[in-house]
Amino acid sequence: MRPLTISLLFVILSCSGTEECPESPLESLEADQEQCFALFDDCRDGDLVLVTSVYDGDTITLDGGSKVRLLGINSPEQNKDPSTAEGCMAKEAGDYLRSLIDGRQVCLRYPAGGATTDRYGRTLAWVYIDGYNVNSLMISTGHACVFDRFPDPECLDAFLYAEEHASSWELGIWGYCADVHQDPCSFSD
Repeated sequence: MRPLTISLLFVILSCSGTEECPESPLESLEADQEQCFALFDDCRDGDLVLVTSVYDGDTITLDGGSKVRLLGINSPEQNKDPSTAEGCMAKEAGDYLRSLIDGRQVCLRYPAGGATTDRYGRTLAWVYIDGYNVNSLMISTGHACVFDRFPDPECLDAFLYAEEHASSWELGIWGYCADVHQDPCSFSD
């Protein structure tokens, strides 16, 4: 079974039958928010590219050497002490993203205004694999937090919704890192 399938099953099964399960994010979205979780076309509105490496839970390198920062998310920092809020679960976030997309073709899509870059020269984009928005998946599984410093008005509400559910289910950083710091998303870019 592929890591993406396992991840989606985990999120679905993480709610036990003894409690009332929160509704799926897809059930409560407006039609224009669906791209924030899934892309139901063949990447005709984006760029099909090959991922050659994954630096951490929010940065990848493409064939040709260009770097992409996953838009609207922030993962723990790879070069920080894992016993701190900044570094807690950094390795796990990077490993999880690597298991999803490393060495695979992905679809990159950009905000309505077109491709932009951050202060490090990385292209900001939503990344899709097998039709699913990887940025959203990183948030909904607790491997990343919402990062609203980049222009992402299209998915901000959907990502906040996914983060709220990951937090309430105590997934990833919300369960494991909660003891390290009151707010596991207090780290910065």
